[in-house]
Amino acid sequence: MNCEHMLWGVALGVGVRCGHPANKKDGKLFKIPYRNYTCEHFSEKQPPERQDTGEPVEPTGS
Repeated sequence: MNCEHMLWGVALGVGVRCGHPANKKDGKLFKIPYRNYTCEHFSEKQPPERQDTGEPVEPTGS
């Protein structure tokens, strides 16, 4: 569930889809069947980088 190609459309009623171009079928996005599903196009999300230093942004806890 940490792939950069994952599109979270649950609130829109379309579910969780894969946005990788190789997984499109008939112009439609591939529906991810279950939450631990991975495929050969899996690419882990990277944390955003700071604009001033280019280093990863550390998450803040509450």
